[in-house]
Amino acid sequence: MEAQIVANPAGAPVAPGTGGIGELGRAGSGRGKRGGIRTICYHRADPAAVCLPMACATADRDDMTPADRKGRSRLAAEIKRGEAK
Repeated sequence: MEAQIVANPAGAPVAPGTGGIGELGRAGSGRGKRGGIRTICYHRADPAAVCLPMACATADRDDMTPADRKGRSRLAAEIKRGEAK
């Protein structure tokens, strides 16, 4: 999955208000879209690096709430601070 995101970052679209955190959905084993997996990711292009801080079943999570967006924005800021060290 990491190689897929590095090769095609647009495949994990960045949600507005998340500081650069994107989501990549994948079908689960024969369960259809609602039985799939949603992976939360942060991609940095130069040098290519991917951080995959969370994955969950799509049936377990609704669409992002404003609190989810704020939390992901904080996560992106922490990742960026760690890169600067």
